[in-house]
Amino acid sequence: MKNVLIVDDEKVFLLSLSDGLKSYSDEFNVLIAFNGKEAVKIF
Repeated sequence: MKNVLIVDDEKVFLLSLSDGLKSYSDEFNVLIAFNGKEAVKIF
């Protein structure tokens, strides 16, 4: 299964976008990071 990493420093926007993508959970996993440093760790 593929992963999608979403990075944004606006928590509300990030969580909203992540929530909206939950309907595609059978196609890909959604990973979130609140800043670039977190994103690099996840990546």
